[in-house]
Amino acid sequence: MTHFSEDLNQGITRNAESFERWDVTAMVMLCLFWITFLAFTQSFTSGFHFIDDHEIIILDSKIESTSFAYTAKSYMMRDLGLRFRPFWAVYRVAEVALFGRNITAWSVYLGLLGIATSLLLYRAVRLAGLGIAPSALCVLLTFMNPAAVIWCQLADSESIGMFMLSLSLYLGMKAIHSGSAARILYQSGFAASLMLTALCKESFILAVPAIVYFCLWIYSAKRGTGFLEAFRRNAAYAASPLIFSALCILFIVMHTGIAGTGYAGVKEDLLSFGSIAGMAATAVSFGIFIAVLLMAVMYFFYRSRTRRSRVEDGLRPSRAVIFSLLIIIPQIILYHESTIWARYFVPLMLGYSFILTFLLSLITGAGEVPAPAKFISTAICIAVLAYQTYSYAYPDVMLHNSERRSMTAMLNNLKTCADTSSTVLVVMDPVHHWGYGRSLFTYFEYADEGPEMRFDFTKLDTIIQPYDDTAFYRMTENYTEKFFSRHMFDTSFMQTPSCVALFPGLEPKFNLKYNLLIREGEYFRHDHNGFVVLDRNDSEPE
Repeated sequence: MTHFSEDLNQGITRNAESFERWDVTAMVMLCLFWITFLAFTQSFTSGFHFIDDHEIIILDSKIESTSFAYTAKSYMMRDLGLRFRPFWAVYRVAEVALFGRNITAWSVYLGLLGIATSLLLYRAVRLAGLGIAPSALCVLLTFMNPAAVIWCQLADSESIGMFMLSLSLYLGMKAIHSGSAARILYQSGFAASLMLTALCKESFILAVPAIVYFCLWIYSAKRGTGFLEAFRRNAAYAASPLIFSALCILFIVMHTGIAGTGYAGVKEDLLSFGSIAGMAATAVSFGIFIAVLLMAVMYFFYRSRTRRSRVEDGLRPSRAVIFSLLIIIPQIILYHESTIWARYFVPLMLGYSFILTFLLSLITGAGEVPAPAKFISTAICIAVLAYQTYSYAYPDVMLHNSERRSMTAMLNNLKTCADTSSTVLVVMDPVHHWGYGRSLFTYFEYADEGPEMRFDFTKLDTIIQPYDDTAFYRMTENYTEKFFSRHMFDTSFMQTPSCVALFPGLEPKFNLKYNLLIREGEYFRHDHNGFVVLDRNDSEPE
C-alpha cells in the first residue's frame, strides 16, 4: 500500500515526462471557459470606463507629440512618486502604443492575457505533481473570485503581475525537469521573469520568496535532497530574485514610503495585539478557508489509517502549508488597514487555492481512499468554485461592464448634444466621483471639438470604502478641489448649460439645488442606468 505523498512524488516525474491527452482537454476547457465567461459578461465590447481609462487618451496624445521612450520614462517616474510599479508603467505605455484608443482591442487583448496566464499556471501546477482536475481547479479558484475583474479592467497592474508570476512558476518547474543544456535557459528565464514580477506592483514583491520556496521545494522532492542542499545547487537563480526583491523594498522604504496611499501600507502598530487579531480574523474569513479545513480533516483521517512511509517525503503537506502561508500572510499584512477587495485578491488567493487543491490531489490520487471520499473532496472544491463564481466573480464583472456600457452611453450622448460653443455641467461628489469627473474632463479636453466643461460638487449621503477612512476622504477631497478649481460652475455669471451630466445618486439633490435654473420641459432626460444626461431643448416653443 502506498503512502499519500509517495503517490504525489511519483506524479512529479510522471507529469513532467508526459503531456497527456487529458492535459490538452483540460487546457482547451480552460480556454473555452474564459472565452465563454468574458463573452457572456460582455467584457470585450462594453466600452470606456471612467476609472483610469482616460489615461489611455493622455498617453496616446503624449506618444504622438513626443516619443514612446520619453512617454514611458516620464510616466514611470511620475508613478514612482506614489507607487512602485515601474515595469507595469512601461508595459502600459507599450499597450497604448500598440492599441491606441481602440477600447475593444484592449479588451480582447486583456482576455487573451487572462487565458495565457491560466494556461501557464495550470502547467506549472501540473509539473509540480498535482493531478489534472486539481490543477485546473487551482487555476479557477485563484481567479474566479472578486479578482476576476482584472480581466476586464484595463488599468490593473495585477493582470500583468499574475501573468509574470505564472510565467516564472512555469519556467521554474521546467528548469527542474529539464536537462543541463535547457535548464540554464529556464533558470535564467525564471529569475528574469520573477524580478519583472516584483516590478509590477508592491504586493508582488512580497510574493517573490514564496515562488522561490516553491521551486526549491519541488526540486528537493524530485531530486531527493534536503531543502538547504536544493538551495545550494540553485543558489544563483534562487538568490538573485530574493536579493532583487529586497532592493525593491529598500527603494520603497527610502523613496516612496511605507505609509501607503491611505488604504494600504504598514503602520507602527503592526505588531500590536489588535492588529494581529484583526489580520488573523481576515485570513480565516474567506469561505475557501473553511474548505481547506474540511479537506485537511479528511486527509489526516485517512492518513492515520494507512501505513506510514519511512522514506523522507519532500511533498508532505507541511511544505505546501509553508508555501501558502508565504503567499497569504504578506498580503494580509499589506492590506491590514482595509478589507481585501476586488483586484487585491491576487496573488492572495493563490495561497488558498493551492493548499486546497494540493490536499485534493493527495486524496484523489491515493489508492487506499474510498471512492465516496474522493467524490466528496472533489465536490467540496467545486462547491467553493461555484460559490466564488456566483457570489463574487460573475456579479462583480457584470457590474463593472454594466458601468462601462453606461459610461460609454453617457459619453456618446454628450458628444451629440454638445460642441465647441456649448457648456457641459458635470454634477459630481468630490470624493466618490473624483475619478469619474477627472476622466470625463480628460476625454473632452483631448477631443478635437470638445465643449467647455464646468463642475458642481454635490455630496452623496453615504460613504463607502475606502473613503470611510477620514484621512483618505479628506485627502481625496482636497485633490479634487484643487484639480477642478478653475473649472467650477457659477450660476451668477454663467449661461445655462447645454448639457448636464449627473453621476449616480445625485439627480434628486441637483433638482433641489437648481430648481430655479432648470425649468420644467427645458431639458430632455436620458438615463443610462443611473448616469443621467440632461440635453437642453432648443426647439422653438409653439
